[in-house]
Amino acid sequence: MAYTLNVKDKTVWGKNNIMVISCTADAATQNVLTGFNTVLWHLLSPISMATSAIKIAVNSATTGTAVGGTLGVSGAASGDEFFLIVCGR
Repeated sequence: MAYTLNVKDKTVWGKNNIMVISCTADAATQNVLTGFNTVLWHLLSPISMATSAIKIAVNSATTGTAVGGTLGVSGAASGDEFFLIVCGR
């Protein structure tokens, strides 16, 4: 199963791009591809979470492999909903 991802907004802040992504988990792990070459930082904004064990690896897949512009999300429960605010280039 995969996450349901929906890009809610995109904007530019100086030399950086900002993206707001709505996520609904259908499985514990998922790679979120942002389209950026590199992610500089991110914020997690919970909407409805059954667990507090969620972890996000920046510029890395859930397997630990370095992948620029990717967020490796793990530890989510099926049905968890959250926003990811991502800054990248």
